[in-house]
Amino acid sequence: GHLELRDCNEVPIVDDSIYELDETFTIRLDNATGGLPLGGQALATVIIANDDSAFEFAKPIFSVNENGTNGAIVIYRIGQVDAPADVTLTMSNGTATAGFSIGDYSNVGGPVRFAAGETNKTVLVPIRDDTLVEGDETVLLALSNPTGKSALGKNITSTLVIVDDESVIEIAGVEFTANEFEPAAKVALRRRGGVINPVSVSFTTRDGTATNKLDYAGTNGVASFRGDHIEKATDG
Repeated sequence: GHLELRDCNEVPIVDDSIYELDETFTIRLDNATGGLPLGGQALATVIIANDDSAFEFAKPIFSVNENGTNGAIVIYRIGQVDAPADVTLTMSNGTATAGFSIGDYSNVGGPVRFAAGETNKTVLVPIRDDTLVEGDETVLLALSNPTGKSALGKNITSTLVIVDDESVIEIAGVEFTANEFEPAAKVALRRRGGVINPVSVSFTTRDGTATNKLDYAGTNGVASFRGDHIEKATDG
């Protein structure tokens, strides 16, 4: 038999700059003329292979201890990465203040360059360890302005949490009540601020209208807090 081939018909493709998975469309034969029937292969699929990439943060929250050296911000580049591209990292104050000499962190935002083949990049954020009891603080992160055949992915905002390493210890109230028939009075101590490191505090009882050895047993000692604990009950 004779097999006749003719030149392929061309279907125009739109080259956008949107990151997307490979996409497909179909082509179908209908209405053959000349009395010819259609062969068994009357339907085919065309795959449009993605040639774009997208930038996004590796996770929605990054954290660093205040007494650490740097916070590490990881940015992913997904999709086609055979050519270099840039994306802009923007850092702004949440509850933390920029300025390494008097603030909490150094603003190292700006263009982040990805070489051909690179799929992730780590940006180091210098952290200032002050002596203030201020609680955990935040830096707001955002991605913008992708270059080349690149776009923005889904996770284009994130937060850097600076975990405070200072704290204060105090009695968790001004008055506690214990029934006379109970074996001991419990007095709660509270730790406010950072809870990274273990700490301890000494305590001593003193007479008020109650008398030591007659109404209560005078007590002194040390209450210790774990590195992740903020409240402790002490028997008096």
